[in-house]
Amino acid sequence: MVVAIALVGTGCSDNGTGAPATVVVDSDQIQIPVGYAVAIRALPMRDDEQLSSSMEIDLRSLRPGMLGVDHGLRDREFVIYGSQVGTTSVDVYFGGSHVQEITARVVPAGP
Repeated sequence: MVVAIALVGTGCSDNGTGAPATVVVDSDQIQIPVGYAVAIRALPMRDDEQLSSSMEIDLRSLRPGMLGVDHGLRDREFVIYGSQVGTTSVDVYFGGSHVQEITARVVPAGP
């Protein structure tokens, strides 16, 4: 069974400036400015259909000092935040098995 994890943004917090930012979070890529955080929900998918599995999903940043990933308050919710400009990846685990790697970029926050 091939499983992919869909990431759905549920909220965003800026660095206090109120300036608009480009935040991209999906199954193929993550892009977030330094100082920003975004809440997401991870959904297990197969053939474009959501699975109703109760198996655990976990997201782990390869470079947590650059891009942080923490568990949210609800099941399958996570908070992703940019700490340092650069490129890394987020490993996705479903039921304890590695199923996906997502390229992640932390970009400058802008003016």
